[in-house]
Amino acid sequence: MSGPAGLGAVARPRMMRVGFSGLLLEFDDTASRMAWNREIQRDPVDGMVDAVMAAQSILLTFVDPVALMLAGMSLQGREPEPLAEGAARLVTIPVVYDGEDLAHAAELAGLSVDALIDAHTRIDWLADFAGFAPGFMYLKPRDLKGAPVIEVPRRDSPRTRVPEGSVALAGQQSAVYPQPTPGGWQLIGSTAERMWDVDREQPSLLVPGDTVRFEAVREHATVTSAGAGADAGAADATSSGADAADATADANDAVVARIVVDATGPQALIQDVGRPAVGSLGVGQAGAADVWGLAEANNAVGNHAGAAAVEFLLGNAKFTAQDDVTLALGGAVGPAQIMQDGNSVGEAPVGEAFELAAGATLQIGFTTEGMRGYLAVKGGFAAEEVLGSRSTDTMSGLGPKPLAAGDVLEVLALADGGAEAQTDDVIEPVEYPIAGEVTVLRYSPGPRDDWFGPEGLEHFEEAVWEVSTESNRVGARLKPADGAEPLHRIRSGELATEGMVTGALQVPPNGEPVLFLADHPVTGGYPVIGVVLEADIRLAAQLPPGSLVQFERVVQFERVSGV
Repeated sequence: MSGPAGLGAVARPRMMRVGFSGLLLEFDDTASRMAWNREIQRDPVDGMVDAVMAAQSILLTFVDPVALMLAGMSLQGREPEPLAEGAARLVTIPVVYDGEDLAHAAELAGLSVDALIDAHTRIDWLADFAGFAPGFMYLKPRDLKGAPVIEVPRRDSPRTRVPEGSVALAGQQSAVYPQPTPGGWQLIGSTAERMWDVDREQPSLLVPGDTVRFEAVREHATVTSAGAGADAGAADATSSGADAADATADANDAVVARIVVDATGPQALIQDVGRPAVGSLGVGQAGAADVWGLAEANNAVGNHAGAAAVEFLLGNAKFTAQDDVTLALGGAVGPAQIMQDGNSVGEAPVGEAFELAAGATLQIGFTTEGMRGYLAVKGGFAAEEVLGSRSTDTMSGLGPKPLAAGDVLEVLALADGGAEAQTDDVIEPVEYPIAGEVTVLRYSPGPRDDWFGPEGLEHFEEAVWEVSTESNRVGARLKPADGAEPLHRIRSGELATEGMVTGALQVPPNGEPVLFLADHPVTGGYPVIGVVLEADIRLAAQLPPGSLVQFERVVQFERVSGV
């Protein structure tokens, strides 16, 4: 193995739809995939929101189904130029081989522990594509240099938390986890190098096209050359990073009022509509889990529908105004009282603006319906923007830190236009999910329903699934209810990592689906049996632990060959 698959004629991809707004382009060779990615990044398709390159594919997402349908015709006329050969940067990463899966991974690979370490450090790795999380670069062998191919399967059940700096294997790939995240790769070691740092000119230590070498126990990564193989400018590999931005105003923001956080309940976060169009950096959109609940609160106070608000989990939150403010609640909200001098002076409505005088307190009780409520303030809450958004991404760590008792929230002046920038959509009331009761979610099968076959798809739809207590903003973890069977694959082997969308129903080998929500990874390596309709994400984001789910098929998209 001397390099990436042949530079030469650029092949056309196969296409398959992902839900109603995604189009997956599949390739048989690395050079064609990278050439098409460069072409699409250079000249985006009309209506395209984002393009995420993965192991054998590029996932395009669009503003609506019409734009998706027109994309195929647009791509028919494209003739990407082959990539020119050029020197690649060499990045060396120090590793301590102390991973808890090291011995097991060696066994799975048919090697001794020493032989696995020798092979991992001898191979020159190609930085193929970014995904899963900011700074997470998928690496594949560029030059074996006499070492055996290392191939190990993913874990049957992904971990809910993998430590930052973990060096890992899956399939024939390697990677370094840039921050604590869920993950299903086999952990073989650790590094102290920062793979992602928003304070660097190039936040990611690695860029596609780099050559990566792992070396045992060195203090710093080194970059020894830079050439045409990199898709972005060289980073300062040894620069130190900073913590995620605090929930404070940018220098140019006009602060007009302040609100004190007295209690947060299980979780309270600053959220707006997130970070679209940065998937190529391995950064997910994040934002409010229930954007309809966010819009409901913002519309009521005259804000733009996507202005920054507080997302609180299950209620039991309390806020005291230091200045007179206009507030509104949206989403799933328990009983809310306006308190003055320890006494209730009225109920706070949902979906309507109300005043909170200086010194008064808003006390939000526990909700038994749904999970997530939203508190908007006229003008919006201040927070430093990271990659164009004030939202907290719990998986990547980008954005403001989770709120804590004693925090002071700063309120901005109402932006020019204010109410004129609201959504045109009417936020219709819904019945939020309740623990123990069944919620029906509509979905579109594919793109990997063929991994389960017609009988598997039928079982998926007939079964009742229970929402696990391990669910969070990354995804709702589902397990069979009432002793039902999990899903069984009819195909063996590993799926090549590919782009993921919100609402994707990813199925790990244990057969228990994970329904991806706002903070889901950009890419994933388990087959997606279907995608929940965008309109039903509102309900999916509100599923409490112990609630029950059934899936109703809406449409079956046919796979399409060619562009």
